[in-house]
Amino acid sequence: MKPVTLVPLALFTSLLTAFYFRGGEGASENSKITTSEVRKPGLDFGKIRKEYSLRLQSGDAKVVESALETLIYIRIAFPNEDLQQLEPDLYGLAYKGATRAIRYKAYLALQVYSDPGMFRDAVESRHLTGGEFYERLAEKIRR
Repeated sequence: MKPVTLVPLALFTSLLTAFYFRGGEGASENSKITTSEVRKPGLDFGKIRKEYSLRLQSGDAKVVESALETLIYIRIAFPNEDLQQLEPDLYGLAYKGATRAIRYKAYLALQVYSDPGMFRDAVESRHLTGGEFYERLAEKIRR
């Protein structure tokens, strides 16, 4: 086929597909897409809250510490998202965590949850090790 004939063919195919999936007159009832079926791009914060709530209640200290670090990053990256359902878990860990490290990291997480904007520049480097990461957070609290 010549390139000149491909353009009208592509345009016709696009229009036909759009008409069909929008539920035009020729579309069948099964082919219509409703807005509830369209997947919205982005993170599902409902699933994140449930998953990390379970991780915070784990008996494995490394799982809990990893969850705390990830939740801190999530809170700083998405300060407007509603993650308040996790705060009771964080308070419980800050007061009754299995290890001193968990209690300390949960305390830092609570500080981040109270004012995530204050910590944005503390985590600009993605190459921080765990110790450096928490050290930067603590420095921001001390100031």
